[in-house]
Amino acid sequence: PFAVPPRGIAAIPGDRCLPGSCSSRMPRCTGLQVRASQAVHRRFYSVFAAWGRLLSRRPWLIILVSLCAAVLASTKLLLSFGGDGLPYQSNGDKLWVPEDAEASKDQESFDAAFNPTGAFTRQNFVYFLATSGGTVLTAPILQEVYRFRELARRNLTATDICDGGCSPLTPSAVGYSEVCDRAAGDASSELSQCLTYGSAFPLFEDGSGNVVLDLTDAEILEMVESGTGVAGSLYPPGGNVTFDVRRVFGGLEYDGAGKLVSAKAVKLGLPLEGYKSSVDAVKDQLEAATAWEGQLNL
Repeated sequence: PFAVPPRGIAAIPGDRCLPGSCSSRMPRCTGLQVRASQAVHRRFYSVFAAWGRLLSRRPWLIILVSLCAAVLASTKLLLSFGGDGLPYQSNGDKLWVPEDAEASKDQESFDAAFNPTGAFTRQNFVYFLATSGGTVLTAPILQEVYRFRELARRNLTATDICDGGCSPLTPSAVGYSEVCDRAAGDASSELSQCLTYGSAFPLFEDGSGNVVLDLTDAEILEMVESGTGVAGSLYPPGGNVTFDVRRVFGGLEYDGAGKLVSAKAVKLGLPLEGYKSSVDAVKDQLEAATAWEGQLNL
């Protein structure tokens, strides 16, 4: 008779399996695996059984030792309640990328050349959409967007930082002029020094900081289509300096002749001051920016 091959082994017709050959080798290998597995299981069982017997004989001693070990391991946490708290890291690059990775080294080289302060700008954008069939390229709509911007820049303040719970800011209240993004090296808190990129209004500035929106719809369309604004000093006639309108206007529509006729959305940017990745040095600054940002989101 032919021997029945083990599961997973195909039988070869006409090939007999003699004792000690093909059919008798598999149980021997399987037996070694079983014995090794059983030895590991017995070891684990004996260790946990011994631990269980110790727990049953000395329960209070084990509780006391575990409690002391937990307190010792939490020493830094307990001390943080009377100080500045535990340090934390919110920079995603440092959270998920190993510090010795090539990408981290390249980032350090880039920052040394182009961003020596190690600052990261907090971007905030508000989008205004036209009603069905309408356009945002009209003076009343742009004036309303500008009114919203000035309310946020001049009237919106934050007094508390809320992250799970709320606590007072230091200083007690901050406005946009304290947290806005500025040119490198500018330490003033004047609202006029806040950068205005990320919005359409630099297109309508007259060169002295004033925004001119008392324009006809045709004039607005011409400025947006050409990318040349109000200020002749910024956009000289015949020059090649233009404003990138596609970064702030969305849903641009053109007629059959290729002339701009409408835009369905306009973006308003409110960039906040950059903060360094060194958390200890900018804790108050970061909390102030986060608190003002939270008020804007409300």
